[in-house]
Amino acid sequence: MLKQVTAVALCVSSFVVASDSTKIAAKHLLASSQHYNVTYDANDVIKVNGQRVEHYDLDSSLRKPNALKDLFKSDRSKLEVSRIGAGYALKRHDQLKGGGLGGTTLGAYIGKFTVLFIGHGAILIASSLTGPAAPATFAALEGTFGLQIEAASQVGAIAGGIIGGVATGPV
Repeated sequence: MLKQVTAVALCVSSFVVASDSTKIAAKHLLASSQHYNVTYDANDVIKVNGQRVEHYDLDSSLRKPNALKDLFKSDRSKLEVSRIGAGYALKRHDQLKGGGLGGTTLGAYIGKFTVLFIGHGAILIASSLTGPAAPATFAALEGTFGLQIEAASQVGAIAGGIIGGVATGPV
């Protein structure tokens, strides 16, 4: 009888202790951190595998009051757990929102225009310095460097498209 009462008391006490803290869902953890048991309580004390994460081991955005509630509002932020000696550290990662088709197109045109403007502008300036022979010099320089400038403009378009389309900032 005493063993049964002790077992019931242990179960109830573990339930009460477990209800004081809330487990952070796996969707709010990076894939590499999902094997950790991350919990927090009403006082925003964060624990990893039952061990308290010190204030100085938290990301600066997690040190603010109610920072975890802000994290849970957005599905774009995730926590990363890392080991520091015998303890743990938490870092917040915000996923970036892409610029989409508009950002890619705009970036490509800006990149292409910039390279063409600089390349052909340099030829125009160089040929205008030759005085009366400027038209012949311009034609010669265009014939010599025109294809290289066009190739460089394609690289500029690709680079601008990548920059414009990949990331514009946190959501």
